[in-house]
Amino acid sequence: MVVAELDKVNFNQSNRGMPTIFAGIPWGHHVAIITKCKSAKEALFYIEKTIEQGMSRAALMNGIKADLYSHQGKIVHKKYTQQNGSSRKK
Repeated sequence: MVVAELDKVNFNQSNRGMPTIFAGIPWGHHVAIITKCKSAKEALFYIEKTIEQGMSRAALMNGIKADLYSHQGKIVHKKYTQQNGSSRKK
C-alpha cells in the first residue's frame, strides 16, 4: 500500500509535521493518488507533476488512467518521426 511505503520515504525534512511537497496540492488530489497508485515512487511522481503543471483533479485522474508514470520519457511526437522511426519529416 502506498501509505505504508510513504512512511519509509526520506523527505529530508525534520521529524516535525508534514513534508512541504504534500502541502502543494489539494486533499482531493491526495486521495486520488493514494487510492490509484501502486508505489510510493509513483505517488510522488504524480504529486510532483501536479505541482509542476498545476493539474486539476480531472487532469490528474486522466494522467493516472493513461499511466504516465510508466510511460515517462518514452513519448515521441509523431510530427518528428516517420513510421520507420529514423528520419524527420520535411
